[in-house]
Amino acid sequence: MAKEKSIEIKKLLLLLILICFIYLFPFFIKPKILLQKDNDLGRNYVPIFNFISSSIRENHSLPLWRSEQMIGESFIANPVSTLTYPFNILLIVFPLSIFIPIYYLFHLVLAAISTYFLARTFSISKYSAFASAVFYAFSIKSLMHLSAGHITMIAAVSYFPLAFLATQKSLIGGKIGWVLLLAISLSFILNLYATVFYYAILFLVIYVFYYLFFKLPFKVNLSRKIKLLGIFLSTILLCLCFSAIFLLPQLEFGSLSSRSQLTLNDVALPLWNLKKLILSLSMP
Repeated sequence: MAKEKSIEIKKLLLLLILICFIYLFPFFIKPKILLQKDNDLGRNYVPIFNFISSSIRENHSLPLWRSEQMIGESFIANPVSTLTYPFNILLIVFPLSIFIPIYYLFHLVLAAISTYFLARTFSISKYSAFASAVFYAFSIKSLMHLSAGHITMIAAVSYFPLAFLATQKSLIGGKIGWVLLLAISLSFILNLYATVFYYAILFLVIYVFYYLFFKLPFKVNLSRKIKLLGIFLSTILLCLCFSAIFLLPQLEFGSLSSRSQLTLNDVALPLWNLKKLILSLSMP
């Protein structure tokens, strides 16, 4: 019986992979649909990926500085570059026309499979978990960002179910492997898109407090709850340590960015407008 269930789960996971591949199949056949579209992917990310690829292939080094951008800029300090994101190593192997569809495929599959296993931790049936995986991977938000060419935002969002899953497993068992996976997945989210990282941390902190002080049985002693909370907070610190290679340069050069000079009026979110502030925090 257990073997039959395992086979059925594997079939569902393979079906998730197949659905993701079928959706992206036109981009593998005609990558120009992606590369030459007048959106953020075509205008910003294709030149960035080309720059990383050519620097590694021709100079055999990571491009820490980008001299041809305006009068030069720190490339590693530019959050948009995602220079140290490990998946970019495939730029050495594949041309951009193959790399970008693979990039999308990997992250859609990651989002789907992580959501499936996350749903299962809440005792949801395997078919409902399968539906959850499809709905998350192909949510309206993901599809709209794909259309707009927000490739790194899609990648960041795909790691959120994995971070949530690792949080859930850490709270249940507290094994070091899940703690490390949580720190790594949060570091990847921060590397890919800082705004997604902010909302991910905000949600996970609220969930951890809910789990420890409302969901756990009352008989669980306070010291046990404090220990689990300490593990979670230590994981966030570990995430920041993993992120230091790109986070420290960003903090160092951040004051030179024109965005650092924006005021609350520039972003149309005055703090005294409590309704807008709450809405932007709860429904970004």
